[in-house]
Amino acid sequence: MEFVGMDTGQGREHAERLRTAAQRLGSEHAVLSSTVQASEAFWRGPDAEAFRSTWADGAGRLLHQLVGELEESASVLDGDVEEQESASAGEPTGGPDAQGDAAGALLLPRELAMVVATGRSARRSPAPGRGCRRRSSSRFSRRS
Repeated sequence: MEFVGMDTGQGREHAERLRTAAQRLGSEHAVLSSTVQASEAFWRGPDAEAFRSTWADGAGRLLHQLVGELEESASVLDGDVEEQESASAGEPTGGPDAQGDAAGALLLPRELAMVVATGRSARRSPAPGRGCRRRSSSRFSRRS
């Protein structure tokens, strides 16, 4: 059987790398912001103000936003690791006592309870005709 899920140790390591990257980028952002602001000592006028404004509203803002997104990604990954560990703690291992759905996929206990209670798989799949649709290739065909 193919491995499905997350290696939680690697997930935690990756979350830590994301946090480290956020800290480094945050430090670089602070250095760059200080450098841009220090230009006030030797550069005045409309062009100087436009330069500092462009930094604050452009690259500086984007770097600050990226720091937040990296930190958020690390937190989300931490949550995913916890969720994986919880799910794996009660998950059948595929041995002789494992329970599956009609397609043979292993079910978590709550999914198995849903199958027993409703007679339907807890996993949702698109209704016939409502899944992914092929796009007409005429849009991409060459015209002579």
